[in-house]
Amino acid sequence: STDTSDWKTYVIPNKLSLKYPPNLIVKNYQQDVVHIGYTESSFGPKGDAITIDARLVGVYANYDEAVKVGTKNLPSDIIIESLPESIKLTWDLSNISGEFKDWYSTLVYLKYKNGAITIQFNDQTMGPRTYEKVVNTIKVQ
Repeated sequence: STDTSDWKTYVIPNKLSLKYPPNLIVKNYQQDVVHIGYTESSFGPKGDAITIDARLVGVYANYDEAVKVGTKNLPSDIIIESLPESIKLTWDLSNISGEFKDWYSTLVYLKYKNGAITIQFNDQTMGPRTYEKVVNTIKVQ
């Protein structure tokens, strides 16, 4: 099991907190949207290790509606796991584009009040075990 004692903590006030490895950096380009990546230049479609959207706007204002929309038109190889107060979707990005060979994406819809906070992992370097550890440190406020 990964020791998280030296990990940093990030807080989205009045919504959630999470821990992440100390070698990653956090960017907050807009209120309640957090990008966690490896370097200043790594942010973007292939660079963010983790993206959290806690704005709760549009379809995400309603958890059930967000999950319904988010689980429509999914790739055939998707794995859907229902968890307490959340749903987790995992799929192979190489089936969407050859440029993402051996890359997997995981998207968690986390129930927050009536809405959905999304946490997306889209990175080959970090590995799923570290991502799971990050997700397990999330505390809803």
